Amino acid sequence: MSASADSVEEINDTTGVSPWSFIAVQYQSLAQMFLAQADRYGDRVLYRFVREGTWQSVTWREARTRTREIALGLLSLGVGKGDRIAVFSANRF
Repeated sequence: MSASADSVEEINDTTGVSPWSFIAVQYQSLAQMFLAQADRYGDRVLYRFVREGTWQSVTWREARTRTREIALGLLSLGVGKGDRIAVFSANRF
């Protein structure tokens, strides 16, 4: 079945309200949502990855700390609101 994005929304939305509308009300930005979830889930594992053949885990708290360190590093380089940056990262495939 081929469907447009509008028809998928219509199929999923039986209340007349988007199922994602709570996000706009609860959080003002993606960053604010991430920080709230990091506070909420703290030491729970956020993601896992393989390094040198061994699975590593990163908790919400660790991710928040790493995110802060990256943000402070970018600020120290003079990157500000509205600036664009590129991220180069190893591809897992």
